[in-house]
Amino acid sequence: MNHQNRSDTFFGIADQLPDPSSTEMNWDAPCPEVGWPNMVTNAIASSVRFPQHQGPLSIKCAFNGTETYNVGRTSFKVNDRSYLVLNDGQRYESSIDEFGVNSFCI
Repeated sequence: MNHQNRSDTFFGIADQLPDPSSTEMNWDAPCPEVGWPNMVTNAIASSVRFPQHQGPLSIKCAFNGTETYNVGRTSFKVNDRSYLVLNDGQRYESSIDEFGVNSFCI
C-alpha cells in the first residue's frame, strides 16, 4: 500500500484486495484498512467474493475478465467495456469468478 499526502488530503493506493474472510475488518468503513477518505485500488484477483458492505462514491472497473456487483436485487457485470458508479453509502457485494481479473476502483 502506498500512502500520499497532498494539500492535507490523504489517499491510499492499494495493489491488493483485502482478505474477504477477515473477521477483524470493518467492511462498512470507506477505506477499511486505513480509514482514509480517498482510495485507489488496482489489484489482480481470482475466484474471490466480498461480503455486502457500504462504500464511498466510487467508480468500479474490471479488465481481463468480469467482476460482478450485486446492488440490492440488481446484478451488474463490469468488464473491459463497462464501468459502474456507486453512490456514497451504497451497499453492495462483489465477486470475481475468473482467473487474473484486474479490479480497479477510484
